[in-house]
Amino acid sequence: MAAHHIPGVLLPLVIALELGAGLALLIGWQLSFAAGALALFCLATAFGFHIDLADKAERTLFFKDLALAGGLMVIAATAWRG
Repeated sequence: MAAHHIPGVLLPLVIALELGAGLALLIGWQLSFAAGALALFCLATAFGFHIDLADKAERTLFFKDLALAGGLMVIAATAWRG
């Protein structure tokens, strides 16, 4: 995070989001909010950390984050409708 000029104080918040929303998805609680939060986090990660598309590894991580965000958006939309 420091290499991308992101304050290290945000790390505990990131860990809490990933664990909290991941557990919420696992047990099926507040699916639309949990999946939506994780989808936004994946988009932020893709565009904040993996934007160097000239590097093959970064490009792979960028598209992985986009794919995860898309799947989480489908979960959020399905849970919101149903």
